[in-house]
Amino acid sequence: MSNKRIAVSMKPNCQRILTTVYSKEILTTKELASILSDIPQATLYRYVRLLIEVGALEVVKEEQKRGGIERTIKLAKSPKGTFDEISTAIMYLHDSFRKYFEQEQPEPIKDLLAVSGVSLMLDDEEYLNLLGEINKLIESAINKEKKENQKQRNLYVISAPVLEEL
Repeated sequence: MSNKRIAVSMKPNCQRILTTVYSKEILTTKELASILSDIPQATLYRYVRLLIEVGALEVVKEEQKRGGIERTIKLAKSPKGTFDEISTAIMYLHDSFRKYFEQEQPEPIKDLLAVSGVSLMLDDEEYLNLLGEINKLIESAINKEKKENQKQRNLYVISAPVLEEL
């Protein structure tokens, strides 16, 4: 995975596109535009094209429809992470927090910013089940219609290595 792919994938609208495609597994760009109707269609299509170019999305099928091309897309298979790729993603998060706190009057409590971590004693099956339950909760919130009092929120789940056993 290239640094460009990570940088593009971390953009908020691109994250929404990727999580929506992940939750649906395969869908057309028209279906995606319907689900993410708060993103202007031209912007959505531009981001989809960019995600295809960097290898985050894969085109399954293309059909000519009313003077345009309707793409059916899915998530591209991702190569295993390397240290540089993981570092780039974490640096992007670091930069997001830096920019936030450089604002004139950041309000982390009001904005519900949080960082938490926990060490768990689980076998692989238990851990995969836990991650599955977390994904179910996240998926239930992904494709909601935006309401007046809502704002976009970014939630990251990181599975970190344990360097020594207890």
